Amino acid sequence: MVKPSRARTTKSRLRSQPRRRSNAPVALLAAGVVLFGLVAGWVFHRRSAPSAETRGASSATALGSSSPSSTDSVGAPDQASGAGAAEPGAAPSNDVVGSSPSNDAGPNDVAIVTGPLARFFKAAEALKRGRRREPVRVLWLGDSHTFADFWPDAVRRPLADRFGAGGPGFFFTGLESYRHAGAHFSRTGEWTVRPDRPSLPERQDDGIFGLGGMRAVAESPDSSFKIDVERDGIRGDATWDLCFRLPASSSGFRIQGDGMKPILVDSTSFHVGRLEHVTWRTPAPASVTVDGTDGAPEFCGVVVEGTVPGIVLDSVGIIGSRIATALSWDETQWIAEAKRRHPVLAVLAYGTNECGDGVPVAKYAAQYTQMMQRLRAAAPEVDCVIVGPTDRVVKLGSPGRVGQITAVQQQAAASLGCAFFSTQDAMGGPGGFTKWASVDGDFTASDGVHLAPNGYAELGAQMVRVLLSERPGLPSLK
Repeated sequence: MVKPSRARTTKSRLRSQPRRRSNAPVALLAAGVVLFGLVAGWVFHRRSAPSAETRGASSATALGSSSPSSTDSVGAPDQASGAGAAEPGAAPSNDVVGSSPSNDAGPNDVAIVTGPLARFFKAAEALKRGRRREPVRVLWLGDSHTFADFWPDAVRRPLADRFGAGGPGFFFTGLESYRHAGAHFSRTGEWTVRPDRPSLPERQDDGIFGLGGMRAVAESPDSSFKIDVERDGIRGDATWDLCFRLPASSSGFRIQGDGMKPILVDSTSFHVGRLEHVTWRTPAPASVTVDGTDGAPEFCGVVVEGTVPGIVLDSVGIIGSRIATALSWDETQWIAEAKRRHPVLAVLAYGTNECGDGVPVAKYAAQYTQMMQRLRAAAPEVDCVIVGPTDRVVKLGSPGRVGQITAVQQQAAASLGCAFFSTQDAMGGPGGFTKWASVDGDFTASDGVHLAPNGYAELGAQMVRVLLSERPGLPSLK
């Protein structure tokens, strides 16, 4: 806490002089003038000194401490909560003290925020006050719980309501079956997804798959995909950023959509054999189609944001993936793609599939260290949250393995300066999945691992409540 400075009072010292009757009134008058000047100066300084309120001193803590400790647990959910470019700076620390005008703060602000998510809070608050000119981006990496976007969207929407919506963020392109809360997708023709098994925790092909770990290849001239973006979640127009690769000089495609001129992409304008990006702008809502595909162009995702900055949460998940899956991608290329996103906050939501592996759990700590090294190479100041695995029914693996992996993740979060969210504790601890399955409202899936949309909405609501510190603890079963 930086305390306002206090003026120091000074007592005047009058030297003793030989008593002279004729000069006494003059000496008294001079002493009075000096004393009056000192008092007036002290009062002026006190009124000019900034108070703690003026300095904006505050403290915020999110998701609890990342040091190993138990969090408040719940039984079953009491109510389903429905889901409705600056360059990175220096390496992170746990304290942020802003003392000069910046993209985040006004010229008279001295903001003091502490904790593992200090920069995220500071950036989000600046966004809310209209003092930030670029989105606050959250990069959420994970497995099937992330891929369906139910859980991430249950966090995205409340943050957007609080700080302003900035757009839906990252979409996969060209997939046969894909869901995202911010858009609708369709495709025609023949497509191939690379790598063949995206979730494998080992190097496949050349390891270059863009930000999301998958690329879709248009295998026929009639191959096309269409994205219909909704108005909800976008303020202003929509900006688009498509990642692709042309494998040969004969490769190319066309982009056309509402309120835009068609764009022809081929080797005359873009390099062959490496990841490239093409950007454009449309009104919102908008429908965009990519067609006219020649020479098997490869697509590795598109980002959609609004022209008015706000919260943007990129939901980047792969069914069946582990954190080692992300580490198998080409490091240089992935860092370059992540750097384009300028994330303020990274969420690592793995562990569900590791619960079914026979690998010693201690191995995972080093993998989180490696992943955070890559994230901080892309965004040196990025804050981070590690999210533990959901509880599961006992018959699907060792009943203690979820807790063991949770403990390793929590220790990794502490050593890496990340916040930690124990999903198992949020579900009521071991046996929580069974409790949730017994509650009316369809909170769980029948496979004993995944949740239904209402379950993910409840987890998202709990995470947001703790993240924003709206009230301590978590809801209990009624």
